[in-house]
Amino acid sequence: MYNKIGDLKDKFGLYVAIIIVAIVLSFILYLLPITGVGNKEVIKIYYADNISEAHRKIMDEFNRVNKGKIEVVAVDLPFTKFNTNERKEILARALRSKSSVIDVFAVDHIWVARFSRWAEPLDSYFSKDELDKVIPEALKTCYYEGVLYGMPIYFDIGLLYYRKDLVKKFENLLSFDEDRNPIVTWDNIFEIKEKYFRDRPVYVFHGNDYEGLVCNLVEIYGGLGYSIEKLDKFNFRDSDIVNTFHFIKELLDSGVSPRKVVEFDEIESWQYALTNDIPFFRGWPSFQVMTEIPGVDQSKIDNLGRTYVVFKKGTKPSPVIGGWNLMVSRYSPNKAAAVKFVKFVQQETSQWILRKEGEFLPVLKALYYKKEYTDLDPDLRFFGKYFKYGVQRPVHIKYTKISDIIASNLNLMLKNKISVDESILKIDEQLKKIIRKDKEVLK
Repeated sequence: MYNKIGDLKDKFGLYVAIIIVAIVLSFILYLLPITGVGNKEVIKIYYADNISEAHRKIMDEFNRVNKGKIEVVAVDLPFTKFNTNERKEILARALRSKSSVIDVFAVDHIWVARFSRWAEPLDSYFSKDELDKVIPEALKTCYYEGVLYGMPIYFDIGLLYYRKDLVKKFENLLSFDEDRNPIVTWDNIFEIKEKYFRDRPVYVFHGNDYEGLVCNLVEIYGGLGYSIEKLDKFNFRDSDIVNTFHFIKELLDSGVSPRKVVEFDEIESWQYALTNDIPFFRGWPSFQVMTEIPGVDQSKIDNLGRTYVVFKKGTKPSPVIGGWNLMVSRYSPNKAAAVKFVKFVQQETSQWILRKEGEFLPVLKALYYKKEYTDLDPDLRFFGKYFKYGVQRPVHIKYTKISDIIASNLNLMLKNKISVDESILKIDEQLKKIIRKDKEVLK
């Protein structure tokens, strides 16, 4: 999810996008009084998110149920036009102005701490029974300093996608779990490269200068058997982190991964892997229908399988937990109506729409154990078991700045513009400037 703009061209594109969205939001704000005059009884809730067809279907149903009382209006920030970092900056600019134009907005769960300053605390709006229905891995991401600032709309967790037709050629090298999901280790990846794919890469990840690269770093670090808890200390001189940097660089130097990954976010990496018949690529559960992938033969997408992220033999997978949470703007004049919409999104029927129509992972426990859902979607059983491996990125009020520093220097290293030692030194020095030594990472 999350490209940091590196060159002038990308910066220009970001500024243009922000200006366009600002104009749209201003236009909406300009129209609000006019709309109110003509139809005073209808409360309009403006909802900023990547509005997929599944999201739109839920909004349409909410508007039907609340016709004449409340209407949810989409402020669409699609992933095909705005990467996650761009969405973050657009939302931050809009909320920083204390404008009431946005009532409900979606955030990557790792942003909750940053956006809490602009969000309405929700503890008083949700009962214990309502909270208990949510999977704990998702709910805990909605708290900051003990206060509930959001509610999850869907969950995410890192996956390895593989081409079933290509894997058949070397499946004798792999082991499988009881449900025939392949278990792919780094030893397997290097062996497959050596024996079957000497002329091209076998694995694609997200290597651009953005949050997605940090997700890949955390997964590879944990998958090599290193302690995730040590990452909370942000000590990048630690030998385990240094070894992980060397390992990631070796993926490119050995040809296991293409040099082009330094330019890839999620969509670009998926497109490259599919068009170039690369057997493995890292992804998220919702990728197949969340975005359109131009120029890709649908038969290749139909041939995809999903399994555990790659890890070192003798350890266990360490997929990064992701997902998006809904927050209510503290500047919204219609907080009660906004919360009503958030609760509607969390109903079983709405969560099933997100799963069935968009392949998003639901946030309610019920969908992972009720036969009426698991019989229709056996993948839910896999994810219900897979969540136990999930790892969270460090939670810190300054996380976005920390992540920017890590991604920028790791990306420069992968581009061979600086060495591993130089990247480690730069990260360590820059982190010390923004993190007080006595500041503990928030749990």
